[in-house]
Order: sequence, then C-alpha cells, then structure tokens
Amino acid sequence: MRRVLVIGGGLAGLTAAIEAREAGAEVALLQAGQGVHHLFSGCIDLLAYPQPDGPAVENPLEAIARLAPEHPYAKIGGDAVVRAMVGFQRRVTEHGLTYLGDGRHQYRVLTAMGTLRLTGLTPLTMAVDPAQIDVVCSIGPYRNFSAGLVADGLSRLTKKNVRTLAFEVAQGELDAMGLAAKLAEPAESARFGDFLAREARGLTVAIPALLGLENAEEQKRSIESRFGGVLVEVPGLPPSIPGLRLMHALRRIALDRGVRIAQNVRAVGALDGGGVLRGVKVRVADLEREETADAVVLATGHLVTGGVVSTRGALREPVFDLPLSFPAGESFFRSRFLDRAGHPALSCGVIVDSSLRPLRDQSPVYENLFACGDILGGFDPYRERSGGGVALSTATVAGRLAAGVAR
Repeated sequence: MRRVLVIGGGLAGLTAAIEAREAGAEVALLQAGQGVHHLFSGCIDLLAYPQPDGPAVENPLEAIARLAPEHPYAKIGGDAVVRAMVGFQRRVTEHGLTYLGDGRHQYRVLTAMGTLRLTGLTPLTMAVDPAQIDVVCSIGPYRNFSAGLVADGLSRLTKKNVRTLAFEVAQGELDAMGLAAKLAEPAESARFGDFLAREARGLTVAIPALLGLENAEEQKRSIESRFGGVLVEVPGLPPSIPGLRLMHALRRIALDRGVRIAQNVRAVGALDGGGVLRGVKVRVADLEREETADAVVLATGHLVTGGVVSTRGALREPVFDLPLSFPAGESFFRSRFLDRAGHPALSCGVIVDSSLRPLRDQSPVYENLFACGDILGGFDPYRERSGGGVALSTATVAGRLAAGVAR
C-alpha cells in the first residue's frame, strides 16, 4: 500500500489526507499546532473579486475560467474545482453539516459588522437572504456581537426597519464556547425558542453564530419549530463556532476513514533520495526522527500558520526551502492595511506545475512532493475571497496524485 504523508492540519491538509485515504493510500497527517480554525468563518469562498479594481463576480466558476495561468485554479482547471466542491458537500453532509451552493452563484451572508459578504458555499445555518431578516437578537453577555450595529447596517442595506432583541442567559460571564455549550442544552434551547415565540413569532431572526459544535442544524430546526420562524447565524469575530464546527467534522471524517493524525509534530526537513523524496525529518519536543513515505503533500498554509516565514527581510518556505514567487522590487506590505490591490506578501507562494509539484528552475524539486492551499503562489486568498475554494480543490488534486491515482 502506498504511504502518504500530509504536512498541515487545516482545511487543505485534512482534505488532502481524506482524498489520499479514499484513493487507497495509507495516510499520516502531521500537525504542528492547533491551527487557526477559530478564525475561519465556516463559509467556503470560491472567488468573489478576481481583479483588484474590478467588480464582484456573480458566477465564480465562470470567472475561474478566465484567470491568469499562474493562478492555482488555472493550474488544475474548473472541472477539478467542481469535483472538489461536490466531494466536500457529500462528506460533511454525512456528518450533519449541510453546505449549499453550486459554484455558479454567490450567497450573501450577513456579518457581525452589519455588512454583506459574498461566498460560494454557505452552511445551512447562514443560508438566508439578508433582505428577509426582520430581527437581530443578541445572546447573553456575548461581547463580540452588537445587535444594534448589525440591525443598523442591515436596515441601511435593505431599506426596512430591523428590530433588535436581547436574550438573557441565566449564567454569569461566558465566552463564545461557553455560550454555545449553554445554548445547546435542551432546556436552554427550548427557553430561547419560547422567548422568540413571544417576541418574534413567525419572523426571520439573526443571532450570533453560537449554535452548538455538534448538531447545530438539529438545534436550529428545534428552535424554529417553537417560534414558527427562521433562525440564521451571523458569523463574526473569533473564536468562530462555525469554523470549529467544520474543522471538527473534517477531523472526524479523516479519523473515520483511517487517517493517522499526529499532533504537535513539526516537519523540519527533507529525506532526500536524489530527485525523489523518501520522507521528512520531524521534530517532537526536543527529539528528531524520520517519517518515510512514498509521497508527501505540503499543506502548511501561509504567514499566519508558518507555511511561509520571514527571515532577514526575505520570505521563505521552511520545510523544504522551496522557491517562492515574489514580484521583483515590491515591499511585503502596502502602506494601506485595506488596500484594494492586496499585499504582495500574501500572493507570494510556492511555484508549482499542473500536477501541483513545487518547481525549481521550471523542473519539479521532487517527483513525489505536492503542494496545496494557501502555500501556493499566484493568488491572494484574502483579496480575491478564494481561500477556501483553492484549499479544497488543490488539496483534492494533490491528495489523489500523492496516492498514485488520476486526479
């Protein structure tokens, strides 16, 4: 059986590991830390703003077909994006999470700032047209959500009066995790449903994204049945319950498939076999050991997660010292934080071929090394709103190729 190592435990790493395992490989996933799952909204952005100065696109798949050849989507093709999207939806549905979207239109999701964001795939708990929202309700002492701010922004956008409510939770100071756990209790969930039956019967009510880590959709339906309306989650500031909810589901899927997940294990170098990668050197606490493999998938993310690091005024990939794309003469960051053109450092990444093999001097560094997700060059996931889609689609291709099957 072919042995595959996946380095990185985020959306791309877990997807690559699951794909490789489903393709028949023995798979080990190496995870150095806890990742940034708590920062992830739970939505899967496919592509919203392909051009810095251009308008938003309504059909992501159509826009993907027009991207420059160095973009990761262009490397793998639109059909691969569709296959990855369908595979993702199938898997998470098995674990109680429904994601809506077909890649041919954008969903508009209300945010905790009272604005709208475009996304390609949205959780069922957020999939409500913001124009249909009548009420914004705060939950307990949650300080990262202002019902008034959200309602004011939504009122301006929809030209209608949006009311606010406040549901009190009868237990001291609780953070997002504590409030989600409290609201998931059957008695508290029922009390909330009865409160909405009195105050907002039959209406569409937006709440901070605090439905539980488990069975969120069942909880949503139960509350809705009590007040006869529609409940919609609003993603906001971290920690993100929907982000954690999704990553927990993917982790369970990986474990159920038979992926071995090794935590607090950091890949630190290559086991070079002369043009072929024999595996990687890893560090666990103060100990270093070797992990051998027939193929390796690099899914370590970017600056936030250490997939790209800054040293002495340069950016580098720290595990294999792979070449990175970076515009000559550019500074890492522009003077304006929210510059519409994005920041050059965020589009810097590993250069790959159409099989997602990292290149040096236009040749694969290793025939059996593949890269996916934010570590790739040629795109800016934040400016484009394409990070989730690129992670899913390139990881699907990389995982299958690493397992030795057609993509």
